[in-house]
Amino acid sequence: MVNNSHRKPGLGFQIFLLSILSLMGPQSKGVAQDSLVNVGKYQPIRIYQVGYTMGPIIAHSSEVQNTQGSIPRGLEFTLAWQRNDQDAWNKCGCSPTQGVQFAYYDYDNVSLGKSLNVSYMLEPTYRLSSRSSFSYRAIFGISYMTNPYDVYTNPTNQSYTTTVNGFIGAGVGYWHHLSDHWSLGGLVEFHHISNSGLQVPNFGINWPTAGINLRYRTNPRRLQVFQRTPFIKNKHVLYDVSIFGTVKKLGTEADGTSTSYPLAGVAFQAARQVGRINNLTVGTEIFWDNALKKHLLDDGSGLDPWRMDIMVGHEFILGRLLFSQRIGVYIYQAGNYFDPFFHQWGLTYRIIDHWSVGVDLKVHTEVADYGALRFTHTF
Repeated sequence: MVNNSHRKPGLGFQIFLLSILSLMGPQSKGVAQDSLVNVGKYQPIRIYQVGYTMGPIIAHSSEVQNTQGSIPRGLEFTLAWQRNDQDAWNKCGCSPTQGVQFAYYDYDNVSLGKSLNVSYMLEPTYRLSSRSSFSYRAIFGISYMTNPYDVYTNPTNQSYTTTVNGFIGAGVGYWHHLSDHWSLGGLVEFHHISNSGLQVPNFGINWPTAGINLRYRTNPRRLQVFQRTPFIKNKHVLYDVSIFGTVKKLGTEADGTSTSYPLAGVAFQAARQVGRINNLTVGTEIFWDNALKKHLLDDGSGLDPWRMDIMVGHEFILGRLLFSQRIGVYIYQAGNYFDPFFHQWGLTYRIIDHWSVGVDLKVHTEVADYGALRFTHTF
């Protein structure tokens, strides 16, 4: 077994993200009486938000001990809208907020530099009283980093190699509504940045944060609690056929160049809806990994680098967006190079009926194998 521990996806974060999203559907009964406006016709609450955040970097391996003691600080600006209507309540039992977050982070470390981030934000919110609310929060986006690893100019940065990286985060927040328009919030989050194993070194940046946020609502109303209508289960099984692919880079040569190794495959999945926002899935994949072929040739093996697996999983149905979590096992892999068990995380967006596009991250324990682009037809 070859050790690929240079690719870290943040397993703890992923488990935390799954756990908080699983709490998005509590039942609530009764209707609040202190609404400011008539919510019979849905009108989104428009939100403008600015926040300041800070927290220590977790030096999770020996290769990134030079980041120990660094305390990143960030300024965040969010444009969002919040739903508080019967239809949204039927789906999640909450008042969901979603929007776009723009952020600037200084990592308090010469090797790491700074970053500009653009992310999608999803924040299910629950009313505690007429003047307070509690929320869960997940963010997904990209990060433009200013000082990536370079064998000559920045060899001490083992955290990231590419200028553009993936950015994910999750947390909880408490909001106190100062007035109908203004709210003050405290947020505790965990952030992770990496390139999903596309190029090494890629130990990633992990840091917990505490932050304070000021929120302005342009068309305010106090959040209501609705009684959920009966759920009619979809009895049809949905079948997916997907093609997926990516490229992997195993390192940088002495002259600064690197070689790209393609990976491509096909996947099949069956999904059955079991709740308002929940699907259960079973599926299989078969794919060719040219980076694995290089490892097999280096080891003196003449095997072709095919892998085939079977998986079971779950999907959150968030409108046109699906957030999936799967666990699986290889039923064939050339050379047994990887651990037999893995977990896989994905985001899929339905473009039109029957056609979707998405991204997936496959992980062995805490080692990221690859992130891939996926096109899916559903029938």
